[in-house]
Amino acid sequence: MTIKLYTNQNNPATLKLIIANNFSSSKVKIDIEIVNLQDLKTCGAKHLPVLEINNEQSIFMSNAAACYFLPPSENNSFAINELLEWEATVLSPHLAYVFGCSIKNEKIKNTLLSALNKLNTTLENKYFLVGDTVTVADIVIWSSLYPLIKSTELSKEYLSVLTNISGWFLKLYDQGQFKDAVAEFRMETGQTSYNALFIGARYFTPASSGDTVIKEKESPQHHAEAVNSSEVLAAKKAWQKDFRTLPKPKGRTNVVLPGVGEKNVLITSALPYVNNVPHLGNIIGCVLSADVFARFSRLCNYNTLYISGTDEYGTATETKALEEGLSCQAICDKYFSIHNDIYKWFNISFDYFGRTSTPQQTELCQDLFLQLNNNGFMFTQSIEQLHCEQCDRYLADRFVEGGCPNVGCNYEDARGDQCDGCGKLVNAVELKNPRCKICSSKPKLRTSNQFFIDLPKLEPLLHHWMKISSPGGRITRKS
Repeated sequence: MTIKLYTNQNNPATLKLIIANNFSSSKVKIDIEIVNLQDLKTCGAKHLPVLEINNEQSIFMSNAAACYFLPPSENNSFAINELLEWEATVLSPHLAYVFGCSIKNEKIKNTLLSALNKLNTTLENKYFLVGDTVTVADIVIWSSLYPLIKSTELSKEYLSVLTNISGWFLKLYDQGQFKDAVAEFRMETGQTSYNALFIGARYFTPASSGDTVIKEKESPQHHAEAVNSSEVLAAKKAWQKDFRTLPKPKGRTNVVLPGVGEKNVLITSALPYVNNVPHLGNIIGCVLSADVFARFSRLCNYNTLYISGTDEYGTATETKALEEGLSCQAICDKYFSIHNDIYKWFNISFDYFGRTSTPQQTELCQDLFLQLNNNGFMFTQSIEQLHCEQCDRYLADRFVEGGCPNVGCNYEDARGDQCDGCGKLVNAVELKNPRCKICSSKPKLRTSNQFFIDLPKLEPLLHHWMKISSPGGRITRKS
């Protein structure tokens, strides 16, 4: 086994891992590498220290890494975990803020003093925090306090009357595992070490910092059911299981087909239009959430197919082609390539990323339309549309511009589907002084016949299909 520890110089959280490894029954050699937080190529996480195991698994929460070397025993796990959480959320953040950064806040300082007093009371008439031997709780809290206690000036100010802490610290310091760790990872004490802790652990946010904390109101219909002890035990055993004992995910293939006796998962994210360059909002709101679910499904060894593609039909594409002076085909080819490259750069794990303009897609859509029409699920109806005589075409919503019809809005460049001035939806035929987006002439109102799907007639068939295609008569969708 190869263990590598990335850390910054003087970070006291590093001591936790070295000492815990020294106490481990299967002690291993740790290769320590001092890194610069700005050098992201050296270490993937911005939080230090980071424990890397066999170049496969990384742990960047120092208390979790310490537990990897010295797990809590079954009998004392609750008490130890409670102390570890207190150290991670109260003690370490306040030590880092009081001594390690320029922020001076009396509330933070008072919270630290209260925490130290609580620890001193806990250690009354005790050699160890939990039980009658050293545990990972002792190691974690001892390491966090090391720079404070070893600083003569700070120790005199903060710990002079807290004799229980001082006695406990010295008793542990006499043990070889602690002395060896301090000798191996030499560090300055006092403010220098806590500044290294503050810089390395960027997730620190002490609750008493004075910042306003906004809490979202709990939705009354989403109360979690009580978890019984057997469920807690099962979750704990699963969490402690060595990841190397888990079955390896199946290799991905070029063609993914439904498998008999397998859990088959089809994931389709929303299809992005090819009229823009994707930005982070598009990726987060469209393909990333589906990608996370696809990766989870593959880790569960489900037979997973994740597909998407560019939507190349509609007026959005046509208007973009007019703006750039290109044909619709050229604009689709250009932006498909841009979308495809960007999603690859973000490592979105599509099994297939296609286009709505492919021959297969065209044939499938036309076949669906013809089947619906031939089986009586389509009908035609007359509607009023704006028609441009100069262009000799009926104008889709995005090809009409004019004054916003909504009361109080005087925006003159509203589109036929929405006004960007007031943000409200618009009906194209209600625009004031409408004009054709292409030639700027005034269109006239005409009647045209359009196809519609007869949804009331189709609904019973959809319910029947849902029952035979999905357990419990439900269709699960991730978009």
